[in-house]
Amino acid sequence: MYETVSQIVDDVVSKLTDDDKSFLKDSDEFLLHSTLGRKIRNEYGLWNNPEKLAKDCLDNYYDDAVATKTLWENEGWSKEEGGLILDQVHPDDISEIIINRILDKLNHVKSS
Repeated sequence: MYETVSQIVDDVVSKLTDDDKSFLKDSDEFLLHSTLGRKIRNEYGLWNNPEKLAKDCLDNYYDDAVATKTLWENEGWSKEEGGLILDQVHPDDISEIIINRILDKLNHVKSS
């Protein structure tokens, strides 16, 4: 079981062909949500409440989790107040974070 975003990113990138990498570099990130994103959500068990992966997202990529962050802030929760609940990190956000890090890695962008 994968516990961090970087573990999944490294695994996905290691399986990509050169053609895959070229395609992804030129792809619209939004359009990847329903293709690569679905594959990541299904193959890496994101629908099974991966607690350690969710914690990694909160600790290291909170600002990238757009939908989850918006939900929490609308409910009056904040990361600083400790009001975030790990099982509320949505698989869509996790896959979005992973896709962003994959694209950063392929484009040699240093990520936080």
